Amino acid sequence: ESEASAVKALKLLDKKSGDQNNEVRVGLYNHLGMVNRVLNNYDNALFYYDKLLNIVKDSLSESKIYNNRGIVHLYQKKYNLASKEFEKAYQISWQLKDSLEAARSLDNLGYSQFKLKMERGLFNMLEALKIRKKINKPSDIYASYKHLSKYYLEHYDRINSLKYANEGYSIAKK
Repeated sequence: ESEASAVKALKLLDKKSGDQNNEVRVGLYNHLGMVNRVLNNYDNALFYYDKLLNIVKDSLSESKIYNNRGIVHLYQKKYNLASKEFEKAYQISWQLKDSLEAARSLDNLGYSQFKLKMERGLFNMLEALKIRKKINKPSDIYASYKHLSKYYLEHYDRINSLKYANEGYSIAKK
């Protein structure tokens, strides 16, 4: 129902023009991308994120879209494609000196690299955690702990896996 409402709203917007309508269109395309990802309609999610890339006018939005595209590829287990998207997102956010987005992209890049058995993955996830701790945004710190816990679990290091899982749990309880 949410998807149908968003599509209907886009059809209405097609009859109008203006910058304000473009902002609404961006929000709707992003919503449709997320909804389709959650529904495992990955091709549709990527379709809407591609539409977004064609209409956004700022680099920060581009970075977020590349990050979202990377997440879709993670769900598809297409880790090479995910890494490429996260790398683009990281480069843009780093150039913009946006620490929050850079950390998000770097953590996701590290996670996809870990899935590709690349040693650099752990380093990138730990660097992202350092940045996130400086910013002190609990939801993002939680995401780092979750990725690190999975990393250590897959590397048969139960002590570190449990350590990061417990850190994440303590943040989630707050």
